Amino acid sequence: MSTIYELRADRDAAIFAVPYRAMKRRRPARIPDGAIVESVPPDQLAEAPPVLPGLFEVARSGEPATIHHVNLGLVAGYLRLAGVFFLPGGEVAAVYGAKAVPIGAPLPASL
Repeated sequence: MSTIYELRADRDAAIFAVPYRAMKRRRPARIPDGAIVESVPPDQLAEAPPVLPGLFEVARSGEPATIHHVNLGLVAGYLRLAGVFFLPGGEVAAVYGAKAVPIGAPLPASL
């Protein structure tokens, strides 16, 4: 059984998701405050690496920082890892800059 969460932005920062497929990082994307995501069962966590960066760099422009932003000192802030979730499109992604608020608990199998 999986749990459904609503993502709430930490402070006034954006929420970013970094999708993974076969342990390969895909392009980070901003996701909206209030997005609904789902917990990832242990057998599908293999899509993401076992150890993920704890912080996500954001450029002064508000977009994901690139290596060039880092090298030029143009990183405006850091977002903390909230966890790994299924996004609405079904991708497994590391989510940064959010609190995951459960909106439903799994129903017992005996119902």
